Amino acid sequence: MNPLAQLRTLPFSSKTLLVFIFLLTVALKLHTDYAPASQLRWILAPVTVLVEAQSGIPFHFDPVEGYMNPEESISIGRTCAGVNFIIIAWLMGFTLAWPQQRDFRQRLRAWLLHGVCAYVLAVAVNAFRIVAAIGALNGSAHLEWLGKHKTHEALGIFIYFSFLLAYYFALRYFLKRHAAHANPA
Repeated sequence: MNPLAQLRTLPFSSKTLLVFIFLLTVALKLHTDYAPASQLRWILAPVTVLVEAQSGIPFHFDPVEGYMNPEESISIGRTCAGVNFIIIAWLMGFTLAWPQQRDFRQRLRAWLLHGVCAYVLAVAVNAFRIVAAIGALNGSAHLEWLGKHKTHEALGIFIYFSFLLAYYFALRYFLKRHAAHANPA
């Protein structure tokens, strides 16, 4: 018997999937809150590669601090991982897709797909946010009154919210188109 056929016979329900998703979300959040940078390379490394490519600033890895450039006083560490963004984008995408999924397998597949999409989006958004913060903090005397930390924080909130809103509308558009093609009137 193939593995997919075995999966169909297991007594899973949508409630079981929701409990699993909740527990996994809590575990992911707790892991990233307490994990050293060396355990977050799965998100920090691709973000750093994009930041290096866009900014031209080289970074080296420190297992405690993350990716560092001491000359520029820049670090890409645990707080730059963007795991909260991943969680929000992942759950938002899955929640939007939930009504269109009729059985456990479809919902599980949608959950995995939206997880991959949230990860890719988070890497791109984090890199964009860091490059924008580097540019804003290095090139603008108009922001000195706010301070480097507050400027970085405000820019991050604006960028995360903007991309999350754009992602929401894009998902709604694609899900409506998919539903229209799946159920022609």
